[in-house]
Amino acid sequence: MMTGRKPEKPNGMIAAFRAGVARFHAVFQPPSSMQTTWFAEQVRVPKRIMAASFVINMLGLGMPLVILQIYDRIIPNQSYATLFYLIAGLVTVLILDTLLKVVRSHISGWSSSYIDYVSGVEAIQRILRAPPEALEKSAASTHIDRMNALSTTARMFAGPARMGLVDLPFIFIFLGVMAIVSPTIAGLLVAVFSIFAWRLLKRAKDIQSLQDERQQLDRRKYDFVIEALSGIESIKTMSCEPQMMRRYERLQEAIAVAFHRSVKLDGATQSLSASFASITMITIVSSGALLVIEGTQSIGSLACCLLLGGRAVEVLVRSVRSWSELSNFDLVKQNVDELLSVNPEPDKVMAPAELASGEVILDEAVMASRMGDGHGAYRISMIIPHGATIGIKGNLTSDDHDFLRILRTKIAPDGGNILLGGRSIHDLVNSDVSASIAYVSNSPAIFSGSILDNLTLFNPREGLQNAREAAQLIGLESDIQQLPHGYDMMLGSGGNETLPPSFRQRICIARAIASKPKILILEEANAMLDQRSDTLLRKGIEALRGSMTIIFLSNRPSFLSLADQQVILKDGALMPFEGAQARQQAASRPDAKDAKSAVGGVE
Repeated sequence: MMTGRKPEKPNGMIAAFRAGVARFHAVFQPPSSMQTTWFAEQVRVPKRIMAASFVINMLGLGMPLVILQIYDRIIPNQSYATLFYLIAGLVTVLILDTLLKVVRSHISGWSSSYIDYVSGVEAIQRILRAPPEALEKSAASTHIDRMNALSTTARMFAGPARMGLVDLPFIFIFLGVMAIVSPTIAGLLVAVFSIFAWRLLKRAKDIQSLQDERQQLDRRKYDFVIEALSGIESIKTMSCEPQMMRRYERLQEAIAVAFHRSVKLDGATQSLSASFASITMITIVSSGALLVIEGTQSIGSLACCLLLGGRAVEVLVRSVRSWSELSNFDLVKQNVDELLSVNPEPDKVMAPAELASGEVILDEAVMASRMGDGHGAYRISMIIPHGATIGIKGNLTSDDHDFLRILRTKIAPDGGNILLGGRSIHDLVNSDVSASIAYVSNSPAIFSGSILDNLTLFNPREGLQNAREAAQLIGLESDIQQLPHGYDMMLGSGGNETLPPSFRQRICIARAIASKPKILILEEANAMLDQRSDTLLRKGIEALRGSMTIIFLSNRPSFLSLADQQVILKDGALMPFEGAQARQQAASRPDAKDAKSAVGGVE
């Protein structure tokens, strides 16, 4: 009875060779996310650079071969004419070599700049189209590192590092010509080159681990700096400067230790490269001299081997350094992949959708609670006519936020339906409703530009009139006119820190009102306002009554009193909420009863 033989497993050398080939292929490839972009072909080495590198390295054989002919044939035969032609040809070769190197550098630099430009544009486009929750998962310093990784990628894959690996195969041409001239010297150099490459590649792993450690420490440092600058007012109020300084010193100490180790390792690597060049020359001179003394090799062939060896050493050192840089590039590739994958559908553009009115109808809308056990799903039914003002009393922060996200069409309810201006929310989730729904959060979003730019979203020609009307409505214009430059005062890049948070928040509210939405949603937008600003905003909300549907989330009874109806998300439903102060103020308003009767019931 014959038994089937099990397939033999490849031995260790074959497995190691395959792993090395796979590693070489992975190192030489750009980040995987870039390989699927429209500019993927530009990330690869241009054929013009490869052709120029081939010609440059072939021209590099000119000097050694000319020296070989001069020493072995021209000088013994005193051939002046041949010498003249050889020198003329050599000068021509040097001129062509220089021109090709300049052209190659120009193409390489242009390719690097182009990759940096298009990848940056693509990344920002994906970020702007990505859902906010995908961006909020990472700290600001992480996003900064990922953006910087794009420039590093451009320099690495279209700069000298990758060009060094392009020249690597030509070492075999130099060694092949040397083997024809002197097989003994060529064999010795192969052994020396192998030892040197093994030593440098071994150090590359240590360099990679150090770079990973330094990048993690740098991220921690930048996170600390960003947090400290964002909360500098609180730090000074609580006199926490010494504690913050001690924390930063500990971070900086760890960074200094890692930096010292990195510099020491880089210095040792450079010393090893210099020693390798010297050892190569000593090997060629000593072995070649013995061969010349024995009469098995000429002086011209020795000089030729010296030049070929120097050229091969130059290419090998540059290639190994390039390999070391590219192999340490794994973390940068990971950053690029994470940046470009922040939006899984980069080509998806939301179609604009406009609402006919600000009417909101919640028909058995179901929303799951994020508070875990004890909090079931909410089932909400409510009719909000156009022009009504609804105040939501803050309760569970995450659930309140999710409810407003549903009303902003960012997510769909888990069940039931919601009609906004007569259109189903399921048809609006993947649409751009910014022309009909305006939203202001409790953290001001200020852009680098003037106050007018922020109010008009950098479109002062068309939005100037609406922006000024909105600023006048909430009492902001009088405060702007007291500034040295008025509407032209620059904000952003640190300039906005000269204005109080209340002022910056009012700019955001005025910007939302200026867009003339059908529905205005304020999520604790008055939380940062001082008493005067809050009073002016309430007067503005009163003036807007009836022109647009206003839905706001707040914990201030004075602000909730503006609402035609006050509700709260509680016990799995959206139920009425009436505070004592709110009832008194609502009762004192003559139009309160009529306005409240216009709003549908809450179930």
